Amino acid sequence: MRFYRYTSGVIRVMVAWAPYRHLSGARADVLTPALTWTRLVDNPPSHWYAQTSLDADKPMQVHQETGFTALARIADGLYHDAVAVLGLDQPRRRA
Repeated sequence: MRFYRYTSGVIRVMVAWAPYRHLSGARADVLTPALTWTRLVDNPPSHWYAQTSLDADKPMQVHQETGFTALARIADGLYHDAVAVLGLDQPRRRA
């Protein structure tokens, strides 16, 4: 889970990898003024699960990046999608 600050709030990005694809998921939410989370974007595991490594710190033969690197790349993509949905000018730093 990662949190990013922007001008007037916070974006939360979660990427959950599980041994079974149907238990995995990735999404970005925004913290509302009422202090509740509202979902902005999803990235279904069918789009990325096969590209991730079972081993968090070692690449697979097929995929040259580690599991951590792959999940970080997915999270960064969700963050940039959330920024676009919110109509922000530029990405902000991680909280």
